[in-house]
Amino acid sequence: MNSNNQYNELDRPINFSYQTPTASFLKSIKDNDACIEILNQNRILIENVYYKQNIPGSISTIFIRKFILQKLLEALELLPLDFGFVIFDGFRSRELQRGLYDSIYRSLKIKHPNLSENELAQETRKFVAHPHDPGHFEVPPHLSGGAIDIGLTYHGKILNMGTAFDDLTEMASTDFFEKDFDPSFCLDKKSWIDFRKNRRLLFHSLSSVGFTNWKHEWWHFDIGNCVWAQEFGLSWIYGPMKLNN
Repeated sequence: MNSNNQYNELDRPINFSYQTPTASFLKSIKDNDACIEILNQNRILIENVYYKQNIPGSISTIFIRKFILQKLLEALELLPLDFGFVIFDGFRSRELQRGLYDSIYRSLKIKHPNLSENELAQETRKFVAHPHDPGHFEVPPHLSGGAIDIGLTYHGKILNMGTAFDDLTEMASTDFFEKDFDPSFCLDKKSWIDFRKNRRLLFHSLSSVGFTNWKHEWWHFDIGNCVWAQEFGLSWIYGPMKLNN
């Protein structure tokens, strides 16, 4: 990344510290709950990953809550002009959520053959919510329309964040590159530092406007749903989103 040296967020470590939402912010979440389609536009690239992968339940368009788009546009204004966002995923039906859960469970089972079913389920839930699990999340985050999977672009090209989207390793953790450089991960020091800056830029631009991040995935951000509410000890605002709003 050719970083803008004047952008001081690149020097601020990721620490998952969020400003408590105000009453007016909470009201805005409720007042702007409409289901809308997010489209390619200036500095926003749509990369509908699961549809391209033909995952059962995926659809050709990405929907989110109106408030999520409003906040994405605010966050975009905090980025240096050469940068933008790429949207990997938004709303998910329960069918798509089930397909992703099963796919990731199978992948982890191959990778960790010695884990028990319970251990595999716990590991899977780090990366994807179960479609029917009230004890974990009453409403799966993406089903609510209040979750978005997002990365950065630079001059319109998707920026390397250190792992692929939906990576299932420890390197996917948002603050992984806050660690001291470790050559055992087969990266050079410059790349390590660049990935650290890229993730800081994404994290701080979004958290500054009210998003929280799922710490196991650098790409996953929330507002108004169960994951976001859990962070602040609040009740969730967004239940399952209906596409015919």
